[in-house]
Amino acid sequence: QRVANSAYDETFVAHLAYDATWALAFALDAVSDTLVNGTTGPNGTIGHCGDGNVFASLEDWVYTRNTTASCLINSALMETDFEGLSGNVQFDVNGTRLSTLVRIYQYRDNMLYQIA
Repeated sequence: QRVANSAYDETFVAHLAYDATWALAFALDAVSDTLVNGTTGPNGTIGHCGDGNVFASLEDWVYTRNTTASCLINSALMETDFEGLSGNVQFDVNGTRLSTLVRIYQYRDNMLYQIA
């Protein structure tokens, strides 16, 4: 109700969310292929992601724990490169999107504030 009565536009960042969804979908597809094809290295490691990383069940998942799955997804995201709605979607080694300026806004007290 409050949003409907304001100047805030719900589609303000829809193109970025759309591209983010596709980036994750491509990464998960690549990880799935890696796991299905069983491309493992010495000692059953998968790519460079087996060194001290473990597969964790959903119940054991912790954001601060480096798992093989998170390593694989991260690696696949670094290889992402496609033309999205917001331009070319590609990431650097730190996970920062290349070639697109993104601003982060917060909607507070019926006002839109740029926070990053």
